[in-house]
Amino acid sequence: MADEIKTIEAEDGIEIAYREFLPEGAEEYPCLLFIHGSTCHGGAYGNVGPDLAEAGIGATLMDVRGHGLSGGPRGDVPVPVLLLKDIERLLGTIRGPHCAKLFLGGHSSGGGIAAKYYAEYQKNIDGLVLLAPHFHHKAPQNRRDDTGAVEVSKTKLALSLLNPSIRFLHYNIADEEDELSVADYSLNWTRATQLADYEAGLRAIDLPVVWIVGEEDDFFDVEIMRREFEKMPSQDKQFILREGIEHTMVTEESVPQMAEWIKGHCS
Repeated sequence: MADEIKTIEAEDGIEIAYREFLPEGAEEYPCLLFIHGSTCHGGAYGNVGPDLAEAGIGATLMDVRGHGLSGGPRGDVPVPVLLLKDIERLLGTIRGPHCAKLFLGGHSSGGGIAAKYYAEYQKNIDGLVLLAPHFHHKAPQNRRDDTGAVEVSKTKLALSLLNPSIRFLHYNIADEEDELSVADYSLNWTRATQLADYEAGLRAIDLPVVWIVGEEDDFFDVEIMRREFEKMPSQDKQFILREGIEHTMVTEESVPQMAEWIKGHCS
């Protein structure tokens, strides 16, 4: 179990970086590919990988293209579907005789990407692990009050209709002390990470799924999120509310809940 940076080559030739944490001495174990949220990277999640491995989960934390140690233009995807193809390639790398079951998960926009992958692209996973997922900029659970976290340049947004790689979206919450942090995003990026059709996307999630949300989430209305959760047709779904936890810390504070749910779906 080590924080070793590995890479795979994407379809367009760039390198996709990831960190792999495996249970020591285990021949077979459940595997989780975890996708980080906006502005950050897989290395920003502290002890999530090691703690999952300690709990018996093979955890892979990727840096999505344009983030962290992965290649590609920062905050942009030249062709939106490439992001989903990157995930497909990495899942293929993870899958093997050691992998009892394969789960896909993520935090915030990373959770939205995971849901999009299953709803719109491939069905080759055994379950979804979603931490305060952001599915779409018009989803009803998004808080409409101005938190100051995100700024939209209307001029650049208009120009991005002609050139969707123009960065029109700026995150004020990007960690300025982290040189790998990304603050600006393009229209192509939003197309790559959000459900194309929010309602249809939720209705497509029919596999085992867990949503874990902090009670003090400052980006989502938790009660509306609970209502939206019920729209998924999955017969095996669980909504976990974590008391006293806000949006950015819900992943690091919920490793035991993630591990318990994953191991409970490996029989």
